[in-house]
This record gives sequence, structure tokens and C-alpha cells, in this order.
Amino acid sequence: MNRQALNVFIEAALDVSDFESVVNVVYAAKALRISRHRAKKLIDSLRREGLLELHCVNTSWDGEDVNPPYWGYAITEKAKETEQYKERAKKYKHSLDALLEGARQIIQSPAAKAALQAYEEVAGK
Repeated sequence: MNRQALNVFIEAALDVSDFESVVNVVYAAKALRISRHRAKKLIDSLRREGLLELHCVNTSWDGEDVNPPYWGYAITEKAKETEQYKERAKKYKHSLDALLEGARQIIQSPAAKAALQAYEEVAGK
């Protein structure tokens, strides 16, 4: 179960859409389909192993609004050295590479070039 729990945090760390890669107990419990109490125990175990650390994220982006901080857990450098992390990172990189290659093919397609040309003509370029 510790391996599955660590995967939740590794996936958050590898997710390019997640700015801080911080996961709270509630998220971990839902992802693992276990109770919050059990999730907290797993997190505590991973912290004792030096694989997770408590992290606070400032959620006040514009400096004008004052929002409460977001507390959660993030993987450590030690976790990034594990085979589990390296395997996930390799799979994630392959997925991103495939996505980018697909995007390149779409952009270079005759239909996309024609659409861009039509847009430029309408825009007056």
C-alpha cells in the first residue's frame, strides 16, 4: 500500500498542470479509496522514510486578496531517486512526447496550414 500511496504523490509531482505538486490527506484518501485516517498513517510512514515532506503553498496570487495557505505533502529529492519515481517519470515523458508529436503533426497538416492562411487573410496580415 505504501507503493500505491507514493504513486499518488509522484503523479502529482509529474503533472505539468499542477504548479506546486502538493497533495493533501483528503486527495490522497480519495485517490487510494481509503479512509482519511488510513491515508494519514500512510503519509506519516512515507515521511518517516524521508520520501514526503509537509509543504505550504501561498494561494494569494495577485497580492491583493488574502487567501489561506494550502497545506499538503510533496515528494522529496530522496523520492525522486527511487526506481518507482524514475519508472513513472519515464512513462510520463513518453506520454508527453507522443502528445507533442501528435500536436506537431496536426500543426503541419495541410488543413492546419490552410486554416492559418485563411485566418491571416481575414486578419489582414
